[in-house]
Amino acid sequence: VWDRDLRGHFQALIAFRKARRALQEGLFRPLYAAGDVCAFARVLGDEVVVVAANRGEGAGLELDLTRVGLGDETLGSLFGGETYRLKGGLLALELGARESLVLATR
Repeated sequence: VWDRDLRGHFQALIAFRKARRALQEGLFRPLYAAGDVCAFARVLGDEVVVVAANRGEGAGLELDLTRVGLGDETLGSLFGGETYRLKGGLLALELGARESLVLATR
C-alpha cells in the first residue's frame, strides 16, 4: 500500500531538483549545525537554495546568508508558497518538531 502523501512529497522534491541547476551543480555551503537542526545552501551564480531541517522538537535559528551572497532578498518556500524576507542577509526561522524547509531565490 502506497503512502500517497509521502510519495507526492518525494515527487515534488524530485521535480524541484530537476528544475534547479543549483541543486544539480551548485556549490554546497554548510550554514548551521547544532543538536537536531542543520541547514545548508546550494549556490550557482545568483540562484540559491536553502534547506533547513529539524529532526527534534521545535527550534529557532538565525542564518547568515551574506555568506552565500544574499542581502535583503525574499526567498520562496517550495511547499506552501510562503515567502521569507531577509534583513541584512539574516534569515530568522522557527522550525517545528520534525519539520524542514526548502527555500529558494525566485
